Amino acid sequence: SYEEAKKHRIPKALHERIEGGESAIEFRMRIEAAFSEIVGTCDCNRIAIVAHGGVINNVLRAFFKMPVNKEYGFRSGDTALHLLELTDNERTVHFLNNTSHLLALESV
Repeated sequence: SYEEAKKHRIPKALHERIEGGESAIEFRMRIEAAFSEIVGTCDCNRIAIVAHGGVINNVLRAFFKMPVNKEYGFRSGDTALHLLELTDNERTVHFLNNTSHLLALESV
């Protein structure tokens, strides 16, 4: 719960671990390793990754070859879609944080 989470100290440095968990650096490396494996082993044209905001942020940081620090972040709304294209020599962003598929639900 949120109340339980508030009892734990929030790490100030990227190398410090959350109690019983991993550091921001370890989390980023775990996500980058998974992303690399998915991209490197898939012989398909499209890949869908379904994940929470922390994972999405780190996938985007890896895609953009950004540093591990947390100076930059990406908003990701509930059920938001992000379309990225990765080729041998180019990285293209088609859109980020698209929630237009939810517009039909507003009229219900």
